[in-house]
Amino acid sequence: MPQVSNIALDRIPVDIVRLVVNSFDTSIDKATLQNLRLTCQLLNDLATPQLFHTLTIGELGKLHTHPRYLHHVRWLFVDRWTWNLSVIMGRPLTRPNCPFRFLDLLTQMPRLERLLLRGTYNCGGDDIGVSDGEDFNQEQKALEMADLFMQMSCLTPTRQRVETNLQFLYLDLDIMRKYRDWHLATFASVFCIPSLRVLIARGQGLTISSDGPPLPMDHIGMSGLRELKLTNARIEIPFLESLLMLPAALVELSLRGQTIVLPDGDEDIDAVRKFQRAAERQSVSLRVLELNEGLYTADESVLGGVLDLSRFEALRRYEGYYEDVSKRF
Repeated sequence: MPQVSNIALDRIPVDIVRLVVNSFDTSIDKATLQNLRLTCQLLNDLATPQLFHTLTIGELGKLHTHPRYLHHVRWLFVDRWTWNLSVIMGRPLTRPNCPFRFLDLLTQMPRLERLLLRGTYNCGGDDIGVSDGEDFNQEQKALEMADLFMQMSCLTPTRQRVETNLQFLYLDLDIMRKYRDWHLATFASVFCIPSLRVLIARGQGLTISSDGPPLPMDHIGMSGLRELKLTNARIEIPFLESLLMLPAALVELSLRGQTIVLPDGDEDIDAVRKFQRAAERQSVSLRVLELNEGLYTADESVLGGVLDLSRFEALRRYEGYYEDVSKRF
């Protein structure tokens, strides 16, 4: 459990301060055992949510927090990268482990605001976690995670929806390019979680393609997403066009690495222009646009072209591979 800062005195209710003072003043009749117990209980109630505000599960996958305190957690960091004893070319090999083993915890954290999952679902049976067991199936657990996101989203009827305050989601998944049928679109429902404001996803082998599950297009403009940052997501333009129709007012769009790719065999010379039209769906609200490596063809070469950012009236920062012919940036 990480250290938390002290609670400022001005945040402690006056009634509790008065009880503390009276409890240690023996000249006052109120200094009774009952008052001492009440004071301790009130201070405990005040401090407990602060103490369990952030929960980090690191490389050993050990959880030392009693389940009765999990409902206080607002930030959960599951960082499952560990060091393997193997050495490749004189360098230690980082071995990522499955973060989805901790799915059971999420259902016990109704106040969760920030969730960071770092690792891979392509892990071995010797991994450590809450759901240890010989019958553990990492792919099935990942699908259960996707189903949980679905239950949190507006794709689920209100009466059946899992209430959540999730505002920040970070997915850093390295799937070793082993499973070609795995797509970030499996988690497409995260774009429709009403409370979500920031989504960051990255990882080698992360794939979003036309043969993956479709995006839910019945909720155009209903997503509250403000920041979308993808790295090596391998998005095809049609998917990006659909994706950028969902947020009501996206403020920051960051696409880094091999994030935008053309379908196999497609050498579309208008691809850069299509990207611009897709991004223009958020031109009224977009303030930051990043595209650091351009658009990739199937053979991993970068397409040439230019952008015209004159219609992005709210844009304040552009960091991109392509020249802005409007000369605003």
